[in-house]
Amino acid sequence: MAAFVSGSYAYIGNGEEMDILDVSNPASLTVIGRITTPGVVQGIYVSDNYAYVADGNNGLRIIDVSTPENLTETGFFDTESLAWGLYVSGNYVYVADRDDGLRIIEVSDPSSPREVGYFDTGDLACGLYVSGNYAYVADGICTNYRRERSCQSKSG
Repeated sequence: MAAFVSGSYAYIGNGEEMDILDVSNPASLTVIGRITTPGVVQGIYVSDNYAYVADGNNGLRIIDVSTPENLTETGFFDTESLAWGLYVSGNYVYVADRDDGLRIIEVSDPSSPREVGYFDTGDLACGLYVSGNYAYVADGICTNYRRERSCQSKSG
């Protein structure tokens, strides 16, 4: 299960679905949008009009959320392993891709995402956070320990 809150909307991943809930009135939550993905939603990050979804075996999915009642997939990038966690910074999506480490995907055109960087973390990348020029990756047996590594994205 994954969750992300932005403004008066909560984006919830539950199995193969991502729901958008109107949370403006916490006493009366309402599902206003739903989309089915081909994989299992492991992570969600919303930026501008797009939800970036780490979709397990089916990589990165990019969903247009500008009209929550009519969600559409705009683009996708098939990562090599299991897209498990993600973070968006500017035009880049950083994906924790389990066996294949950190993937850096450029998304200035959401319909044509492209990989611009990669870092082999050495174990199982399952979560991350980006601050400035550094990506901090949870790597290993995800429930037992955390090891930090850093890399810089390359442009091209």
